[in-house]
Amino acid sequence: MLHRHKATRRTQIRAGAVAGVMLLAGPSLAFAAPGQPSVASRPSRPPTAITPQAALVRVLTAPRLQADWFAPAFLAQVSVAQLQQGIAALKAQLGPYQGVTAQPNGSYLVRFGRGTVQAQIHLDGQGRIDGLRLTDVHFTYVSQGTALAGLKGLPGRVSVLVLANGAPRTAVDSAASLAVGSAFKLAVLAALNKRIAAHQLSWQQHITLHAADKSLPSGILQTKAAGSTYTISDVARYMISISDNTAANMLIRVVGRRAIGPLIPLRDRPILTTRELFILKAPANHDLVVRYLAASTPSQRLVVLDAADRRPLPSLRVLGPLLARGPVVPQIEYFFTVRQLCGLMGQVSQLPQMSVTTGVADPSEWTHVAFKGGSDAGVLNLTTLVQAHGGTTYCVSATWNNGATLDEGRFEQLYSSLLHSFH
Repeated sequence: MLHRHKATRRTQIRAGAVAGVMLLAGPSLAFAAPGQPSVASRPSRPPTAITPQAALVRVLTAPRLQADWFAPAFLAQVSVAQLQQGIAALKAQLGPYQGVTAQPNGSYLVRFGRGTVQAQIHLDGQGRIDGLRLTDVHFTYVSQGTALAGLKGLPGRVSVLVLANGAPRTAVDSAASLAVGSAFKLAVLAALNKRIAAHQLSWQQHITLHAADKSLPSGILQTKAAGSTYTISDVARYMISISDNTAANMLIRVVGRRAIGPLIPLRDRPILTTRELFILKAPANHDLVVRYLAASTPSQRLVVLDAADRRPLPSLRVLGPLLARGPVVPQIEYFFTVRQLCGLMGQVSQLPQMSVTTGVADPSEWTHVAFKGGSDAGVLNLTTLVQAHGGTTYCVSATWNNGATLDEGRFEQLYSSLLHSFH
């Protein structure tokens, strides 16, 4: 939900941009200075004292990057600190660096403890990096049995479900209702889809961003001006593809809590907006937390949420460091079983918004991929629906809750191995 910056989110599994040159689109991390030769092809080696391969190894292994390793035009677009952060995030996902092997096409295969990345690099005439691209993140798969054993052995609580054409194939504590972060947005999309099918709303209908919709990241709509308008289709795409929290709030308002209620557990009704979630997690609002947790009915909780809506959104500078240290008010979250998530995924998997990003699934292995994940401090969920070339449809959902920092890369490797085992 409040996504920490990572070089992939999962492999998110995220899409974003830093300084216009750091592109996270699917499983990739790319840096390239405009106007420089393409890094897709490797020209003749410049007359310098360092080779491209050695420069790549240095970037991937040095405790601290040095500005004089990069061309000025490159650093005008992305800072050394941003580069350092991106590479550290990649290592957090794939594990420690192991080695580099040159490929026949001029690229390099970079091996990490849990997977590999394709690298392309270009040096200027003085041996400085003016183009760098790290793409095609692939986890090293383990067997299905090893993946399941690894998931079961993670600290805290783990829930896993694999459905094949709707029938259970594999289950680990699948009845547990655990915190799932932004995976709750599947329920918002499902309720929206129902209202559109009933001709109460339409995908091309324009809706307005209100100041009261604005939330904390992830997302980009919180940076847009109140009064801006967007189609419902575009807002739904923001909510799913980049897990935009403000987009989710806009749709909760337009769809209505009453319509979403039947799709979520009773304990979560009425559904929290992401803005309300962050307000309740702010230390200054502890009085509201006490009242919310004491409320036993949806109507009682709604009174507390109305009070929360009158309070300001907490600063990311205040809340961010708290969440970085671990769960904050873990009783206030979005709670679902993996079976409920697969049920929701089945309702929306064919919508185009669900396939903009594919998570850790390799699209080449499947005829269709739909994905939504979620994370928060101490919370991680991955839910994927895929159709195999033989026609079988699988839903694979896994949730991990723990009171300490999660090894997200380890979880993603085990999950991707489990998913891959059914292709």
